[in-house]
Amino acid sequence: MADLRTFYRKLPHENVWHFCRKCENWPQFGYGERDDTDSHSVTFCVRCIEHHRTSQCEWLHLELSPDPLSLRSARGATSFG
Repeated sequence: MADLRTFYRKLPHENVWHFCRKCENWPQFGYGERDDTDSHSVTFCVRCIEHHRTSQCEWLHLELSPDPLSLRSARGATSFG
């Protein structure tokens, strides 16, 4: 059975994480990424939160393969905190 996770993104110079793909600040290139297993003690984008509160958010959910590292490298994401 595959694992379904939510992913968050941020650019290296940002202090906030994004979770809504409809956010105008949603990182598309050169972003760091973390999943919901590591989402405590983070600050989220206020626009993403606003989209969520108004039920307009498109979350980034992915079904992970047995090898999550191959999925991340295939998507071109980097990891940083």
